[in-house]
Amino acid sequence: IDWERLLEHLEQEGDAVKMELLDAYYNLAEMYRKAGERDKTLEVLMKAIARDPSRRIPLGKIHDLAKTSRDAAWGMKIFRIVR
Repeated sequence: IDWERLLEHLEQEGDAVKMELLDAYYNLAEMYRKAGERDKTLEVLMKAIARDPSRRIPLGKIHDLAKTSRDAAWGMKIFRIVR
């Protein structure tokens, strides 16, 4: 699945496909995370925060990303972005 292309399509559809859009964000973020692209992972999860009113799931994923990075400076960058 081309997650980036799917996201573009879903973003244009609006609220009718909100859960599908969030799932696409999470799948794309996971793809980037596995590839070691932590900045791209964070970028995608920040987009998910903007679309998820509870913010619980994307913030949890960002927390996990920061925990596993073991890079204090990068973790502080994340903290400043999501507060």
